Amino acid sequence: MPGPSARHGNHAVGADPARRASGRTTAHDRLGGNPSCRQGVDFWCRLTLPRPAIAVPGAGSRHPAGTTGRGSALGQASHGQEAATWRNIAGDCKTHGPCVAGRERMPREGSPRGRPFPSNATDALPMVQPASIDPSWHPLAQGWAPEWASEWGEDRHGVFAAFTLGEVTPRLRWIPAGRFWMGSPPEETRGLAREDYEREWFEREHPRHAVYISRGYWLFDTPCTQALWVAVMGSNPSRFQSPERPVEQVSWEDVQGFLVKINAEIPGLALALPTEAQWEHACRAGTETALYSGAIDILGQNNAPALDPIAWYGGNSGVGFELAEGEDSSGWPEKQYPGGKAGTHPVKGKEPNPWGLYDMLGNVWEWCADGLRDYGDHWSQDPVGPLDAGADRVIRGGSWSDDARSCRCACRDGGGPGYRLSGLGFRCARVQDP
Repeated sequence: MPGPSARHGNHAVGADPARRASGRTTAHDRLGGNPSCRQGVDFWCRLTLPRPAIAVPGAGSRHPAGTTGRGSALGQASHGQEAATWRNIAGDCKTHGPCVAGRERMPREGSPRGRPFPSNATDALPMVQPASIDPSWHPLAQGWAPEWASEWGEDRHGVFAAFTLGEVTPRLRWIPAGRFWMGSPPEETRGLAREDYEREWFEREHPRHAVYISRGYWLFDTPCTQALWVAVMGSNPSRFQSPERPVEQVSWEDVQGFLVKINAEIPGLALALPTEAQWEHACRAGTETALYSGAIDILGQNNAPALDPIAWYGGNSGVGFELAEGEDSSGWPEKQYPGGKAGTHPVKGKEPNPWGLYDMLGNVWEWCADGLRDYGDHWSQDPVGPLDAGADRVIRGGSWSDDARSCRCACRDGGGPGYRLSGLGFRCARVQDP
């Protein structure tokens, strides 16, 4: 895995094309229990769904737009294209599945009141389930969304919220606290180094070790798009220009300027870059394999069929590439698909991970807040790499121009804070207030 000087690129991320309803109606009234639940409902959340009919997941019935399952009228969304409904975030239900919220307050697993963290890395390490929410604390548990949110709700991937800036509405996914295995086992990287100097990079993924993320956080469901960058910064530095592609050719220092400006625009937003540990926890989404979709079988330098459904990488980034500006990929070795011009693609063009995050692998590398730390064989809580001014920063995920070995959940690279590349972007995080 050559360092960031190797060929890189990126594919487009997508911002919501239409603004969602921006009302801030709350749900203090707690409308009561669902008849199918064994226990009362602790809270409700606001969810926008398309007209003319609203399907409430798990409710077993459909209701006219603008009404709830209990028949009470609700106002229409501001643009007339969507209706609002109150969705029951049920407790222990017969029909709604596992408890995601309820009156009973259970000890948080891994907390001082709950089951302790494994004493060593060989103990069994329970993984966070794809849509599980800690029943003792939920990001929407107070009955309303964060002050910065213009929409919020829950779907099959879990809890989401979004904010609106101009005509752009980025969505953030809730990433629950939990334990995961960080890094890769030796067999995953065996044979990946083609040159002696590359072995050092792959060794930085070892040893695989247990990490506990103690607090949940919000994370963009795509890399930052060019549309959002322009809305904040007023110009577009990207090589492959289109609004729904990821912004690229931005340095870590450039991103710090972006964060200052966007946080000043929206009170309480407080966006930041994720730490490397937060990034990998979110990428894995409760999985332990090389990819969040499963194992990877690398048939050639740019040929790993398991990557094709989930990532834009060197083997497929020429497929459907439509811009006049593009990289000639015809000479790239052992490609999964033959092709000429290649580059980034619009975001959300591939399948998301179990927590609803798109483009975590491929399209663009993503900046992290911290620098590369040395892994140890002991478990750690909320680890953070070097934060010294001027220190190299971690980049994760691989890009449109990288070979298959670089697009794995554990793959690590880094670059100086002023480094820019047409395959390098970022996504934002926001740690929830306690």
